[in-house]
Amino acid sequence: MSIDQNVDGCQIILLEKTPVIGQKLEGIIWKKNYANLNNSILIDTIPIPLANHKIYYIIFWSYVNTKMINGSWQKSAYSMEWTIFTIDTTKKTASSLELFQNYPNPFNNETIISWSQQNGGHITIAIYDLIGREVKKIVDDKISAGNHFSMWNGTNDAGQTVASGVYFLYAKTPKTKNVIKMIFLR
Repeated sequence: MSIDQNVDGCQIILLEKTPVIGQKLEGIIWKKNYANLNNSILIDTIPIPLANHKIYYIIFWSYVNTKMINGSWQKSAYSMEWTIFTIDTTKKTASSLELFQNYPNPFNNETIISWSQQNGGHITIAIYDLIGREVKKIVDDKISAGNHFSMWNGTNDAGQTVASGVYFLYAKTPKTKNVIKMIFLR
């Protein structure tokens, strides 16, 4: 999740019930506060088991202009958004590669590309245009097992900004291939 570095802090809340604006949040199963943010990317593991094929809601809110008033911290301005997701806990094979949808998509400045590998090993991740020409090589290296991310700012390998349009993110290991569609808007 990407946030503005100028906020005083933020909080992520995981719910199992639909949030209703203006009412107290119900069904909170996990939450975490972040303060003194060092970068604009938050990567965290939810330390509780989640049920397979169940709908969950994540609320992300950030605040600015935090002040101490009458002995308690008051947040004078905030931003809130939420998203819905489901969990798929099916067992992955040992050679599994997961390529996640870039965020944001569509994008106009830069986007986060993330993937997960069950085992370490060589991976190639590149961006292609609609007619199959390679635009930008993101990764072509041996990578350790785990979750990884990279950024793409809409430029080609020569550093030139590409045209607006549809692009394909292609990830390949010796045993697995994955492709997702991305939309770049200038």
